[in-house]
Amino acid sequence: MQIDKIISFNTGRQYSDKGQRIAAAIHNGVVIMVDIDCGIDYALPAAALDRNSIMAAYDDPALHTHVSSAFDNNFQLEREFIKQLEDHARAFPGCLLPK
Repeated sequence: MQIDKIISFNTGRQYSDKGQRIAAAIHNGVVIMVDIDCGIDYALPAAALDRNSIMAAYDDPALHTHVSSAFDNNFQLEREFIKQLEDHARAFPGCLLPK
């Protein structure tokens, strides 16, 4: 499975020694995001594929849902998609955090 466009960014929030690394892409018209430092993933049905929109939906529980809903319970496809996002987020550099 090939994902056409993945974005990655670091929020700078101090959830790990690397900050908070996020990767996101669109699947079936829905933004799917992973936060590898908090170990979570969400479907963000109302978000656009940009940092501000993703973080607004991530921070508001009313604007995100379980990832499986975007994959019609095709768990193999879901796992492959999430793994690609996780790999992309891990490759994104962490930020230098103030001591």
